[in-house]
Amino acid sequence: MSPVVQRSHDKAIYLREDRFEQPKEIFKLIGESIRERMLAEPGSAVVDLGCATGELIYYLRTRYPSAAYLGCDIVPEFIDVARKRVLGAEFRVGSVLDSGLLAEASADISLLIGVLGIFDQFEPCLSNLLNWTRPGGQILVFGLFNNHPIDVWVRYRQAGASAESPLEAGWNIFSQASVAAFLDSRPEIKGFSFTPFEMPFDILPNPNDPVRTWTFQSNHGRRLFTNGLSLLCNLELLHIRL
Repeated sequence: MSPVVQRSHDKAIYLREDRFEQPKEIFKLIGESIRERMLAEPGSAVVDLGCATGELIYYLRTRYPSAAYLGCDIVPEFIDVARKRVLGAEFRVGSVLDSGLLAEASADISLLIGVLGIFDQFEPCLSNLLNWTRPGGQILVFGLFNNHPIDVWVRYRQAGASAESPLEAGWNIFSQASVAAFLDSRPEIKGFSFTPFEMPFDILPNPNDPVRTWTFQSNHGRRLFTNGLSLLCNLELLHIRL
């Protein structure tokens, strides 16, 4: 019998840490990436799929308060926190894999941040985003992408756990080549680009959570990401324009 595969690590972060007033660096990059659109169309509909407790929407509302925000996540506890902490936005329980979650062409900007690597296939997820986003809209996907033409599936288990313990997922790495080939096949896409993400400061390993990423300096002076899975975490922001 194959072991059960689950994704439980997120709860240890989002339900125990309050980071609303300390926005992530990727949030700032996303805010800049959509700045032109948000200033030109202040009433844009922004949807964050896999929003967790709403930290990204909280940050974007401080910059662009006139937009209409919707956050979706499959974890009810996350949505409960988001509804309490992020006023002026709508939140609902739901999965990005559910094609009926949103109405067709209902979003001006669709966000999928740190979520794509949870799934074993990226195509259903991206297809839904394309369906939900209006012509002329934008989709931003942040996560692990392989610069080499190889797709990688990752499972892990903490040392000392029993052989019957579930395996953890969440760190799959799809290649830019595979994603680009899929996007090139979709006629509604006007263009797309991958932008490497680099932290402006060092992150130390978390001794209580070896799965959390930390940084190290490469021989070329670039600050790279790794974690206790011994992965080289190549983080990129995929920007899709319709």
